Amino acid sequence: MRIFLQYCSERKSFLIFCLWCALIGALLFFLYGLQFEAYWYGMALCGCGAVFWIGSDFSKYYRTHALWKRCADIHVLDLDLEQTTDDPDLQSIFVQIALEKNHLISAFEQKSMEQSDYFATWVHQVKLPVSAMRLMLANHDMNEKDWKQQIFSLERYLSMVLAYLRMTSESSDYIFREFALDPVVHKAIRMFSTQFIYKKIRLDFQETHLKVLSDEKWLQFVIEQILSNAVKYSPAGSMIRICSIGSDLIIEDEGCGISKSDLKRITEKGYTGENGRLNSSESSGLGLYLVYSIMRKLNHPITIESEPQKGTKVILHLQDDSFVRNEQEM
Repeated sequence: MRIFLQYCSERKSFLIFCLWCALIGALLFFLYGLQFEAYWYGMALCGCGAVFWIGSDFSKYYRTHALWKRCADIHVLDLDLEQTTDDPDLQSIFVQIALEKNHLISAFEQKSMEQSDYFATWVHQVKLPVSAMRLMLANHDMNEKDWKQQIFSLERYLSMVLAYLRMTSESSDYIFREFALDPVVHKAIRMFSTQFIYKKIRLDFQETHLKVLSDEKWLQFVIEQILSNAVKYSPAGSMIRICSIGSDLIIEDEGCGISKSDLKRITEKGYTGENGRLNSSESSGLGLYLVYSIMRKLNHPITIESEPQKGTKVILHLQDDSFVRNEQEM
């Protein structure tokens, strides 16, 4: 009974309109002196039709009410909203909502799967220096240089996972400002100073005197990761060169290089290529993926040129064309 009264309250305007029509009909019959028997006969037919219509309409209203009431017991997203109305416009909107919901669910599942794969690979890599330190402890190997190498590896892997979390976070902020590039490169070089000494790798760094418009912390991480790869795959006694041509920062090594077939896929997450298979204990296939992802967010193109056994050249194009266009327009 309560639901029916609620239904009448929501259809109040329509019921009042019907009542007014009945009163106007009665008034016309009275003014024209017509027999009221015909009026009551017509009203009886209209009443029967109204009863059938109200019964059908109330039945739909009741089903819709019962469906919405189920929201308290189930997840709202599990409801088929199209069943709650006969309005084609609302049904079209509900279909669009369902499509967007499915798209968001698919995107979330894809992101969760990617994160799961990333952390599975990352954990495997972190276990390597931990196992090495445990073995050194078991053998009472207290060589300070070896311990520093393993600790440095742990720090790099932790830095990578923190960068990945920051990069994939929706709240991650990129602070663009103009800054001198050389101090950033110096910080990255100092981080790898012990690696240069340990592997007896020479460094040829030519001051760039560049000022770039970018996010300083993210760009420093990119340079660090490129240097990490350069040191990792360079033989002892080789050289790493850092210089600039125009607004491009160039980092070049004399390492094992990358084959043409691998160059096409080195930005894929987890892809290690031939060098990674030969150095499986060092390669994770995550470094260049992070570099490309970050550079894309910074709006800086990156180019990698390499030949097997002849080294690799990484070019960071630090002149953002969109900023140049904006400055020219102003």
